[in-house]
Amino acid sequence: MKIKNETNYDTRFLHRLFMACEKHEGTRGKGREVKVKKKRGGGVAGCAWLYSRIVTMKLPSYQPHARIVGQVYIHEVGHNLGLRHKDMPSCNFDMSWLPDELDCELPLKPAKPPKPKLNIVEVRAAKAQKKLDDWTKKLKRAKTFVKKYRKRVRYYKKKRAASP
Repeated sequence: MKIKNETNYDTRFLHRLFMACEKHEGTRGKGREVKVKKKRGGGVAGCAWLYSRIVTMKLPSYQPHARIVGQVYIHEVGHNLGLRHKDMPSCNFDMSWLPDELDCELPLKPAKPPKPKLNIVEVRAAKAQKKLDDWTKKLKRAKTFVKKYRKRVRYYKKKRAASP
């Protein structure tokens, strides 16, 4: 199962929840693609085509209970399996089989630690020092070449003066 999560909810928790639903329904979820999107307003919604492998789950900004999300997911997987609304019960069915660790509100993604603020003066000073070192090397090399070619010019002046 592949989950594309565009919400603030924990993707690992959603994966465990969806896999538990698949296991309970007797399906494997292999090759299924679940898109989790934000939904304006309240309630959990879903969308799936008959005989497809794509399920779109739309979750509200407030934290819904995992039971409700699981019920909608199972309903949408039913569409993937070829069931129509008249062939399925409503979404309000028993979810007592849900494990205790999944029987809660959807958790949010863990907060990322803030990036340390860079001291811009230190960064710029380090770049300036590196440029100075580079140009110092180039200057030394240029002085060496000037010295070499001065010797060469003197040598050829003497050669020309000595020749008739």
